[in-house]
Amino acid sequence: MLAVNNPVTRECGFVRIGTELKRHPFRATAELHLAAGAASATGVVPVPSGRSLVIENATGEGFLPMGQICVFSVLTPEVGALVGVQEAAHEAREDGGRLRYCRASATMRLCAEGGTKVTLRADRDVPKEETHIRMSISGYLVEE
Repeated sequence: MLAVNNPVTRECGFVRIGTELKRHPFRATAELHLAAGAASATGVVPVPSGRSLVIENATGEGFLPMGQICVFSVLTPEVGALVGVQEAAHEAREDGGRLRYCRASATMRLCAEGGTKVTLRADRDVPKEETHIRMSISGYLVEE
């Protein structure tokens, strides 16, 4: 019987031999501005060189004009994930009667290599009126 002292395992495509990967907590937030007439907006989060990012949670929130639908997404160079779709009507709080609070969040497992960029994107179906969206991601960095 052969005993392996340093088993090779994979975590989101990152190879580690033997000891555990050192995890460093990570969180980033992007403020997105959608001008009147703009259907989408993006924010960019750079991944530090020499480390890879594992995204575990993402949230999108903001105030939208009544009846608009917003799609929140997170994109890495390899793949993307839908955070959620929220209509500015149900399960929303009033804000002076004109705008409604929308929020969507999701648990995921997306990976991005060091030196690349993660894109946080908000799309809406009716590009009327100016609005602001906040998107955030959290997870951890591992040394490559």
